[in-house]
Amino acid sequence: RLKATQVDLGEQLSGASQRLSESQAAVQKKDEEGAALRESLDRTQKELEKARTKIQEYYNRLCQEVTDREKNDQKMLADLDDLNRTKQYLEERLIELLRDKDALWQKSDALEFQQKLSAEERWLGDTEASHCHDCKREFSWMVRRHHCRICGRVFCYYCCNNYVLTKPSGKKERCCRACFRKFSDGPGSPDSTSSGTSQGEPSPALSPAQAGPQAARGQDADYRPPDDAVFDIITDEELCQIQESGSSLPETPTETDSLDPNLPEQDTMSTSLTPEDTEDMPPGQDAEICLLKSGELMIKLPLTVDEIANFGESNRELFVRSSTYSVIPITVAEAGLTISWVFSSDPKSISFSVVFQEAEDTPLDQCKVLIPTTRCSSHKENIQGQLKVRTPGIYMLIFDNTFSRFVSKKVFYHLTVDRPVIYDGSDFL
Repeated sequence: RLKATQVDLGEQLSGASQRLSESQAAVQKKDEEGAALRESLDRTQKELEKARTKIQEYYNRLCQEVTDREKNDQKMLADLDDLNRTKQYLEERLIELLRDKDALWQKSDALEFQQKLSAEERWLGDTEASHCHDCKREFSWMVRRHHCRICGRVFCYYCCNNYVLTKPSGKKERCCRACFRKFSDGPGSPDSTSSGTSQGEPSPALSPAQAGPQAARGQDADYRPPDDAVFDIITDEELCQIQESGSSLPETPTETDSLDPNLPEQDTMSTSLTPEDTEDMPPGQDAEICLLKSGELMIKLPLTVDEIANFGESNRELFVRSSTYSVIPITVAEAGLTISWVFSSDPKSISFSVVFQEAEDTPLDQCKVLIPTTRCSSHKENIQGQLKVRTPGIYMLIFDNTFSRFVSKKVFYHLTVDRPVIYDGSDFL
């Protein structure tokens, strides 16, 4: 019986050992699977971290692309606006030039017609005329021939003894009675003289070659042929007036800058106001206040002292479209700070000013101008400046481009703030 029990216990022990071996093998297998799972988990976490890094990188790129796209769109809109203004100005000038061209064509046609008429009145030779054209007296050795310097016909001494001023130099030419009456009756002509009872009146200055076509110009309605009644003859005086009117068209400095980018901008101070705004500007009011009230605002970029303290080392860009202004309001809550700025502009100069406002709800009429509008050559060199805060409030840095009608500007600026250093005397302990 004991042997049977021992055999039974041995069998049980063998089964338990076998089960133990199987369990140990299963545990070892589970450990191996756990290690593989941990390795897989580590790889997955690393891949996840890489994916997150790529996602963040792609997100930053997307934000940068969106920002660049907005800036590019803003610049393109400003350029489009500048081109539209330039187009409108050029269209107005083109219309004016077309009107002047039409007027000059009409004058030219009238002159051509008069030249055709005068071609029939050629200079007669001595052998072609045997009698005076006026009194019909026959020419002989006592009655000599005299040519009229205007119409070219031949007269006797008594019929061609009149003199009229036909040249700017002051030399008087001999002419017949008919030509003398034409010149003496014409308005605005130089003085004419005659040996008879005729008294000279102003006569237009003409050369002998032009005298024929211009003789009919100074004649009144009684002497002018019916065919000439519908024509208007241009005079030297009218030509001068046309040239003066063409050269006296108003042209602003900014228009010249925009049409020729190689020309430097003028270093004159600008009031940053249109003529209409200037008329409405109350007497004694600063131009900067009027600009804030009635000017066209492009960008308003408010900043605080903490944001300026974390400004960084790189410059920031501010876009100012033509005929507009941009402003950077800096809110300061404590006195004693020093705000410094450095800026440059491209492609031309910009006007700069600083205005103080006590609070956002303070009327603009109560604002104080700390730095008046100054035209800065910031396209050639960096402009530096600073101010010390004595009163808490809003300090507005204004970049004014209203003086330029066609050229938009980019302003690259950098701001810093310095706090006052307070010594507690610890250095001497």
